[in-house]
Amino acid sequence: MKALSIKTIFLFALGIFLMSCNSSQNITAQWKDKSTSWSEPVKKLFIAAMSDDFLTRARVEEKLKEKFVARGVEVVLSTELFPRKQFPGNTEIPEEKMAEMIRGENCDFALTIALLDVKTEERYQPGTEYVVSPFVFYRNYYRYYYHRYPVIYEPGYYTETSTYFLETNLFSMTEEKLVWSTQSDAYNPTGFDSWFKGYSKLIMKQLEKDGIIPLELK
Repeated sequence: MKALSIKTIFLFALGIFLMSCNSSQNITAQWKDKSTSWSEPVKKLFIAAMSDDFLTRARVEEKLKEKFVARGVEVVLSTELFPRKQFPGNTEIPEEKMAEMIRGENCDFALTIALLDVKTEERYQPGTEYVVSPFVFYRNYYRYYYHRYPVIYEPGYYTETSTYFLETNLFSMTEEKLVWSTQSDAYNPTGFDSWFKGYSKLIMKQLEKDGIIPLELK
């Protein structure tokens, strides 16, 4: 993967919507820059959720902050550093100014989360027909004669499922390059809380495995 500029990372959009049915999440791709030294874990981190919706940004960033703080990592959020109308991708903020503001917080790295794509599928569930025997319900000839075989029919219906494809990137602020990236998917998340619980577990476990963050504080 090639290095990305600071401005580029603010061009993604994030949206997590409420869906029903069973849900599952998986890491589908993972990359780590081998030339970057991880002799010490991340100490101070800038977090940015890529969304035009300020409330969505704030909710995702605050929840992520809790996870990193629990591991002793100091965190600065984009919703704290940038005014609501200046983020993301606002041309009024030059790339250099944006980088300067983040570095001014003495952040070693910047973590971004973005929604890459949403794939929606519609499936048809065929109906079922049940034929009820008259011998069960009719005790004599006359009742049987004046009634037909009742048919119970359960009509078919359509169900819609959605899979969300997300990308989480870690950028070195000193080297100005991408040093870690993970792509994941979320199948039919039942809501924000269920999505975030699965997502954060995957991401934190991978970061820990790669030696980028310390173990959770007890």
